[in-house]
Amino acid sequence: MMPNLINLIGQRFGHLTVLERAENNRHNQTRWRCRCECGSEKVVLQSTLARGDAKSCGCLSSRNRIGDRTRSHGKTGSTTYAVYRAMMQRCYDKNADRYADYGGRGIYVCDRWQTFQGFYADMGDRPSGMTLDRLDNSGPYSPENCQWRSYKSQARNRRTNRLLTFGGETLCVAEWGERTGIKPATIHRRIFVYEWPVERALTEPTHYRGAA
Repeated sequence: MMPNLINLIGQRFGHLTVLERAENNRHNQTRWRCRCECGSEKVVLQSTLARGDAKSCGCLSSRNRIGDRTRSHGKTGSTTYAVYRAMMQRCYDKNADRYADYGGRGIYVCDRWQTFQGFYADMGDRPSGMTLDRLDNSGPYSPENCQWRSYKSQARNRRTNRLLTFGGETLCVAEWGERTGIKPATIHRRIFVYEWPVERALTEPTHYRGAA
């Protein structure tokens, strides 16, 4: 008697949607017939679906993931498309300069943004002076985690930026510099080189004798 099986019909795994139960393979392993977004159908092991190893019928790996499924969007020469290409390279091209900081540490692009059309539908044209920024620097490139921000704002959102808490408020060094009128480099040097307490570093006038 066969054990009860989990019904996967209608469930989605990456680009695959389960259509029906397929015949077990010669090892008596459970299989399901799935339809890929590209229109192709494929029989996949239940264990493969459960592990997340099956993302498509194979079309994703057979085409250049950094490119676009089609070139009919008319934005190939635009700055928005350049941003998209750079995002894909950072996440998937192991030869890209920034791969180690992105794809190399698990940053990926969501399924919807695997095509430029999906990305463009959510983000639109890149506003002048803006760059694509993730709200959570450990999260993926996705509609929920991305927005257009100024280069200055994005620089403050880098995971390497130092945050300081003083008076119940937490800001980055650059923002404390604007708030206090003390150069950010001076604040950084006072705290991380001379090991001043945060309160002194943010309140000591720069003309004070012995100040950094």
